[in-house]
Formats: sequence, structure tokens, C-alpha cells
Amino acid sequence: MKKPSRGCLWTLGVLCALVVGIFIADKVIPSKAVRCLPEGATEVQEYYKEVGITADFVRVLKARIPKEQVAEYARKVGAIHPERGGAGRDYVGWTGPAWFSPTEPPLYYHSEQGSVILVGWEKGYVYFCAAAW
Repeated sequence: MKKPSRGCLWTLGVLCALVVGIFIADKVIPSKAVRCLPEGATEVQEYYKEVGITADFVRVLKARIPKEQVAEYARKVGAIHPERGGAGRDYVGWTGPAWFSPTEPPLYYHSEQGSVILVGWEKGYVYFCAAAW
């Protein structure tokens, strides 16, 4: 008598383990925005919200770092263009929860069709915003 194939069960088991592993890693491994902060960053607050099934999202971060380290942080997170007063038309602006409330325009940005990365500094805090729509 021929044994029944268990290949389908193995595949299903591996896929389930992979999904669970990704879910756990997402909860345990800090985001790139946090990993790129300079050593010694304090008062780190982060917010992430995914909207719908279209991969629209917003991630904001606020942390206390010296102003001298903002340019390097911006480079690490991909906000490679310095804001010089005319780039504002390339992005919508700051967005996020109530505790995330910069009043100054960003110092650095990167904008592509459907996504933006902003980095600013104000009153001792670096502000990071990444969004896709």
C-alpha cells in the first residue's frame, strides 16, 4: 500500500512558520528610523499606522539628539535633499499624532511619486516622517 504524500503539509507548515516569524520579527526588531538614531538618543517616541490593503502608511519618530547629528541621521534614513525653502511643493508636510507637532519646515527630505521622507530638528528634537499613499 502506498503511503500518502505529506509534501503539502510540510509546505503549509513552513509557510505558517515563516508568517509567524515575520510577525514576531516585526514586533521585536526596531524600525530603520530607530536603528539609524545616533547612540545616546533619548526620549524616543515612534508611531506607525498602516491604512487599508494598499500599503499606505505613515511612520513618525521624535527623539532628542544634538543638532550636529541631524544631517547624518537624515542621510541614513534616506532624506538626502536639503530643504532650501522651495522644495515644499514636492511633499504635503508633517503629519502624525498630537505629540508629533513640529512647527518648522523639514531640514531634509526625499520625495518620490506616492511617498515622502522628511527630517527636521526643533527645540532639541529630531523629527522623522515617512509616508506612502
